[in-house]
Amino acid sequence: MKTTSRFRTAMTMAATVLAMAAPAAAQQIGPDDKPAPGTTAAATRFPAEGLAVLDCAPKAPAPADSCVLRVPPSRERDRISKVETGAAKGDFALKRDLAEIDPALRLAETMVLIDTTPALGLARKPSWPRERSVIAEVLRGLPAGQPVALYGFSESLERLSDFTTDHEALARIVETLELRGSNTRIATSTRDAIDVLAARSSTVLRNLIVISDGQEEGNRTIAEVSLAAAEKGVTISTLGLFWRPVGVVENGSGLDYLQKLSEGTLGTSKGIEMQSRDKGRVAADVAEFLATVNRAADSSGLIVPKGAPVEADITVTLRKPRAGVPGVYDEELITARFTPEALRNPPEVTPAPPAKPPAAAPAPEPWYEREWQGLKLMWWAAGGGLAAVLLIVGLVLGLTRKSAPELDLEADFPLDLPEDLPPAPPPAPNVALPAPRAWLVRTDTGERLAVRKARVSIGRSDSCELVLEDKSISRLHAELEQAGPDSFNLTDAGSLNKTRVNGKIITGAKAIKAGDTLTFGDLSVRFVLA
Repeated sequence: MKTTSRFRTAMTMAATVLAMAAPAAAQQIGPDDKPAPGTTAAATRFPAEGLAVLDCAPKAPAPADSCVLRVPPSRERDRISKVETGAAKGDFALKRDLAEIDPALRLAETMVLIDTTPALGLARKPSWPRERSVIAEVLRGLPAGQPVALYGFSESLERLSDFTTDHEALARIVETLELRGSNTRIATSTRDAIDVLAARSSTVLRNLIVISDGQEEGNRTIAEVSLAAAEKGVTISTLGLFWRPVGVVENGSGLDYLQKLSEGTLGTSKGIEMQSRDKGRVAADVAEFLATVNRAADSSGLIVPKGAPVEADITVTLRKPRAGVPGVYDEELITARFTPEALRNPPEVTPAPPAKPPAAAPAPEPWYEREWQGLKLMWWAAGGGLAAVLLIVGLVLGLTRKSAPELDLEADFPLDLPEDLPPAPPPAPNVALPAPRAWLVRTDTGERLAVRKARVSIGRSDSCELVLEDKSISRLHAELEQAGPDSFNLTDAGSLNKTRVNGKIITGAKAIKAGDTLTFGDLSVRFVLA
């Protein structure tokens, strides 16, 4: 026991020293630093597939002239070096505070996703108070100042709190959180959480922490989740809270599932036996998980040029713990080539127009352009032709008058019309819209949406009777049905961001009255009777 205590104390002191040595905002990358001999950097990212540790041609919102460094939790950043590829020299720096680059840009944000399923027969309920305490400590231990959002899940995703830097407020929410739902759909909820993080368009590094017992009850595959995480730049770390007795098969299979969920996304995975009698062990496991996650956050950042950008090979040296040998590390070099945007996308050069060919010799003057008696021959010919035509027409008319018989217009063309013609059809009547039964008045714009049918659908899709354009609203979000002359019921249609009446989430049909505030996702309307 004493040896274990001393080992933990030594590891804590070592972690403290590493944290103090890590740069807080920017690290100068000196011009004299050299990568290891034989290192080449033809690619702009490493690795070539999946989520990149070093990406020198990053997607937005990262600046075009930058390299995104995302250090895995299993590694420690040691040093960064650069070698220019041409004669021009340049400097680079590692930055973590991006305010001086762009005040709207943020380096990292984290979402904590909590499994709230009570398990069959509420078997998880006795362990839930201890689990809540562990989750609250995780929230309190995340990097200070980093925005964190809190979501829960069972059958679907549920937002408990939007992104905030007040981690203590999030811990208080967890301390009163109750178990709910019936089925644990881990992969589906994780995939939906990735979409929520991907919508954070001003964040460079997006992190997701999934807290669950790992007992999947859905059909979505881990491969689909990993592909989405790599495509949208989301790191997934998992924390297994195993509430069943120590040593049961479910705990082992749950740990395997959560480890696979984090693989390939540069995340970490840790399992904690909540039924362990060693209370100190649980606290140590929580501290180890936080240290791993926070070390990766402190080591990551944005490598940017200082002054005019030049093409260079950027090499990051990482320290990897040697398996089975505590305190011994192996070096791992990763390299990518930084090419300034001006060289990656040079301006298009408009080709010069082709030279005009030499002018051809003038053609000889045609006969009809020549003149006689002051007029061109063309007009003399035209006048002669017209006179001949008039002469022929006159002769034809003279002959026709002598031989043509007179016509009896009334006999040959009777004008009497039948008296039994049907009357003309009456004009089509104008079709009027049904009178409104009620109104939904948007609180942000004042727009009035008329409810003209006894049952209407509400959502973002054009097929809904009431269309609300907002990204937080599902394609089919809710339905409104008239139950009586002045009574209506509102039902949520399984939307992602829920439906609320006067601020409270509804789960089934909810009776509403005039003056109630209805909230669909982030958009609110006031219900008014017609």
